[in-house]
Amino acid sequence: MQALLTTARRVLLIGALALPFACEEDEEVSTAIIHPMLVSVSPEDFLGTLPCLDAPGAMRTYVAVLRHRGPADDDGVAGEHGYPQGVGGEGGAPAGIDPAESSPLLACTSTIGFGMVRPDHRYLADVYAFDRDDLELATPAGDLGPWDAPVVIDEATGDPVAPRWTTRCAAITARQAIVRRFHDCEPLTDHAPGGPAVVEVNLDTLAGVECGVSPGQIERFDVTGPAGVVSVACGETLTFEDLPAGQSLVMPVLAYEAGVAEATFGTTCTADVHAGVTVTASCDPLTDEGALEVDPAAAASALGLDCSTLAELTLQYDDAPPRRVLPSDCHRPVQFPGIARGVQSVSAVAMLSDGSTSGEAACTGSVVPAQRVVATCAAVP
Repeated sequence: MQALLTTARRVLLIGALALPFACEEDEEVSTAIIHPMLVSVSPEDFLGTLPCLDAPGAMRTYVAVLRHRGPADDDGVAGEHGYPQGVGGEGGAPAGIDPAESSPLLACTSTIGFGMVRPDHRYLADVYAFDRDDLELATPAGDLGPWDAPVVIDEATGDPVAPRWTTRCAAITARQAIVRRFHDCEPLTDHAPGGPAVVEVNLDTLAGVECGVSPGQIERFDVTGPAGVVSVACGETLTFEDLPAGQSLVMPVLAYEAGVAEATFGTTCTADVHAGVTVTASCDPLTDEGALEVDPAAAASALGLDCSTLAELTLQYDDAPPRRVLPSDCHRPVQFPGIARGVQSVSAVAMLSDGSTSGEAACTGSVVPAQRVVATCAAVP
């Protein structure tokens, strides 16, 4: 702890020394800026694809341990006093090697900087990470033996808790007046693998939802999950288990009033699937609007034309500004968002290369809340 307190005082000292020295009004103002010499560990360099979340199975906390490897040689690598073995090896440290230094127990969103380092000396970092936050660091933050790991305990029982994950970040050389960060970290080793990948969709937390069977109340939801559509009563939580890790789920959700065949509202819920982690899906706000998508090539075909014979295609929905499509963009779908649910139509009129215009086509679709519907185009008699 003394080492970390010393580091904290040093940071405060930097701020103090950056202020102007006292001087008379007409004297030239001088400033002194002292830059710290630090090496730092940041979770983004060792987390990989593992999420830092307040969720079962996800990383919550970690302890970083800084280990001195001795002075660097001219090539910037450890000299003859470097560790001959990895952490956990036998024997003590060679002469001239400092004790290891431990960080406090940190949230997995926090970066730690170590200031008690020597310029032009090499240091590596070991990370001990946990899927819990109800823990305490039993060994004081500060000096450890050269091979020691920090001791972390359950704050309620006092029992030792082994890290769920560990990794090592390759050695870097501390430099005077420079903050250096460990970037080259090995993939995390999971010491308790095999847990299921789970995604939960909390349908009782969607804003504006009032469950019930009266008009205006939501009775059920339809969720399109990995295996198809699942109906869930309003207020319940839907759980998908044993999912393949590494994928991102995009789940359309429709909300139905009692006795109403068409969905009143809709949203989209998303979640990244991680092995051994229970993730709560994130859902957009409920909406009663959707999007209608028009294929310009299909609209041209309904008019008896193709993209090569068009000079311009004009698509018009209601009183919104018209969307003009050039031949070069004829095969790119055009979306009309924010459209009320139900049957909606976009008119299409083509201008030909000779300046004349075609007849009109109607591109129609039944708009579903929070979803994109592809319109079907047909010539207007």
